[in-house]
Amino acid sequence: TGQAYQFAAEFPHPEVGHLRLGDVVWHPGRLQEYAAIKRWISPVSGVISISGELEHLRDKGDGVHVQIIAGNGGRLGEWSVLKSSTNTEVKEYQVSEGETIDFVLDKNGNTNSDASKWIPVIRLVKQTGGPASEVTVWNARQDFSPPPPPPLGQWEQVIQALMLTNEFLFVD
Repeated sequence: TGQAYQFAAEFPHPEVGHLRLGDVVWHPGRLQEYAAIKRWISPVSGVISISGELEHLRDKGDGVHVQIIAGNGGRLGEWSVLKSSTNTEVKEYQVSEGETIDFVLDKNGNTNSDASKWIPVIRLVKQTGGPASEVTVWNARQDFSPPPPPPLGQWEQVIQALMLTNEFLFVD
């Protein structure tokens, strides 16, 4: 939508409900299978720490349940909140380059009033081997973005090159 990912243009969707994933606000879908998930793929090997505050934003409902799951290490932590907030912290985890860390938000019963705020932050504590990484902090609020647009095709590249030539830039 420009603000968040959702299942389809129709919202709420008849099958999945209010499933929505934004940079800050999350909402799970109608069934347990329709969790809101953000995935981070580690660009380095080393020790990381994860922090964040999970907040259930509504005065109604039965709250939400979240998990942090590592591709090689299983569940790193899980928390539930109801009309409150809690810290979601993983003190240290040895991550491998290319390993995935999933941040999963699902319902805690039903999905009535399950809008929640969660901004996970990953910090590189110590890098293992290889060149030093310039990025040592990954913040879901700042770094979560839509996938890049598809690359230009051959004809689109030719047209772009023509538009950038001197004859197109200046008008007599």
